Amino acid sequence: MEAKDGSMGFDFEQIEPNLVRIKEKFDPKKENPIEIQRQGWQAILNHFKEYVEAESIK
Repeated sequence: MEAKDGSMGFDFEQIEPNLVRIKEKFDPKKENPIEIQRQGWQAILNHFKEYVEAESIK
């Protein structure tokens, strides 16, 4: 998954058939505090989790 402008992104990898584990690694930018960047990426993962769980119910 990448930002629309391609400036940052991360890859997904399947571990087990019945379990999805997402590991995120990012290189923080010097322009913004690391904690703000971490919170932003965590929010993306939280929304992705909600989406996947909602889709699995359908």
